[in-house]
Amino acid sequence: MDFLPKIPEMAEDALTNLGANARRLLQTGTPKQQQAAQALLPAIEAELESRSLKKTAIKREAAAASAASRRKKQAVGDTR
Repeated sequence: MDFLPKIPEMAEDALTNLGANARRLLQTGTPKQQQAAQALLPAIEAELESRSLKKTAIKREAAAASAASRRKKQAVGDTR
């Protein structure tokens, strides 16, 4: 089964499991399994890193928006 095209669509837990399996197969798999794991692992790791960066960016944006909202409320409260 060719997992490479499916990686972007996979749920994060499934992708994490696939990565763990690929790392395990690199150590204990047959030569064919090791070759397949070697081919998949960079794409899996890149997708997980991309998702992590997106989550971090979303959290930063939410924190910045929350801080801006608090500052605005404080400024409005100071003028009353």
